[in-house]
Amino acid sequence: MWFRTEHQRNMAFDLLRLKRKNIPIRSFFKKKEPVIIYGLDFLGKEIYCELKEWAHVLCFIDRSHDGKRFDGVRIFCLDNKELDKIVALYEKIKVLIMIQPEWMLISGMITDRFSNVVPLSLYEVTSYIKMREPVFFSHKQQKALEIVRNILDNRPAGIRRIVLTGTSYTELLSFLILPDWQHCLYVAERFLQPAIVKNMTDAHIACLYEEEAGEFYDICYLIAAYAKKYHIPVYGHDHMLLSRPFLENGIVVVEDGNANYDVKYAVANESVLDDGKRYQPYGFDQHVQKVFLTGLMEIPQELEQKAVCINPYQCWCTKTEEEKQMITSIFSFPYDKISTLIRQGKNILFLTEPYAYMDSGKIITVQQQVEMYREVLACYDKDSVLIKPHPADKTDYAARMPDYTVIDREFPIQLLMWTGLEIKKVIMFWDTTCMYSVSNICETDVYKDILFRYGLLR
Repeated sequence: MWFRTEHQRNMAFDLLRLKRKNIPIRSFFKKKEPVIIYGLDFLGKEIYCELKEWAHVLCFIDRSHDGKRFDGVRIFCLDNKELDKIVALYEKIKVLIMIQPEWMLISGMITDRFSNVVPLSLYEVTSYIKMREPVFFSHKQQKALEIVRNILDNRPAGIRRIVLTGTSYTELLSFLILPDWQHCLYVAERFLQPAIVKNMTDAHIACLYEEEAGEFYDICYLIAAYAKKYHIPVYGHDHMLLSRPFLENGIVVVEDGNANYDVKYAVANESVLDDGKRYQPYGFDQHVQKVFLTGLMEIPQELEQKAVCINPYQCWCTKTEEEKQMITSIFSFPYDKISTLIRQGKNILFLTEPYAYMDSGKIITVQQQVEMYREVLACYDKDSVLIKPHPADKTDYAARMPDYTVIDREFPIQLLMWTGLEIKKVIMFWDTTCMYSVSNICETDVYKDILFRYGLLR
């Protein structure tokens, strides 16, 4: 099915999630409650079919079909005087607005004209339904859910900032940049390791973590509106699906890697906003006023006026010992284990990349990836090598390469560099974030030619 906007598609997905769990949209409304549906597109008709046997659908409002009918129900434009007569018959009417891009404008016009109407977005309806149904979020972090409930009820949420993240690297940078990161609401994409979320929960840091794409899309719209109303700043990624509701807020972008240094990535991953305008992520869009960068590469001309350069290691050094301990525990950094291995002579670190798991039409299989890694490591004493898998690399190296020592994958490699562990050398591949982060700290062997042979570079 074709959808006119991305917003329309994601609203349809929210309805589908409810249907999959046999939770009708009508459960938000009382029996025979008067309702007006604003917008007669695909979603407006779908909602009408859900409500017509339950609520009392008084009419539709749609300027393109004024004076017509749908399934016998009358359609008016907002200026039609007949609409005044219908609204005057009821003490209170809920108006379900299906047009998100003009939500503020439309809701304002309706409340200015009618004193007895309550404008609602479909996001409010689906969010309320999902939050009160244990089948949805009973297994989620309760601290984050309590913040969402406060936002839904327009009560103080007790958060100083919102951080949008999908990688442990950007989350680490947020801990370094923000002085009050322990009092933020983190909205985490499913690519963040679940173990990190568990550790954040143990540390009493609020984290709303999705397990399927767009799981909190509707709720994020409400969080974004709350943040805009109460001037709560938003930090982190602007390229995630869950970032979309916050784009109009103006996200303070935090570096995600190489994509923040080349506009070609922004062009390749641009999206269409609800108002039809195009948005270029990674900090390049005009909505973004500030971008935190670490100087991995030369700052692109497009970001020169809004880039704020930080030195992550210097930021780390300003943290208290208590903060450092909390950060390392959040990422399950195995300091004692690695320290012991280094003392045993395993002081060459090999960093994998998730080539077999990238969205590239499966250029390389897991077996080919392992063969490529064995080819590289053949040049080194295997008793000296530690394999550190990339967080997105799902390969079981302990099973596929049992003659090598493999360490846990959840923590950012920077922590290993900053905690004084004496790594002699790091082996890595071309054009990775780690290449720039590590090269100033210890000796590196960077492999590029082999990527051409395996079809990973052209």
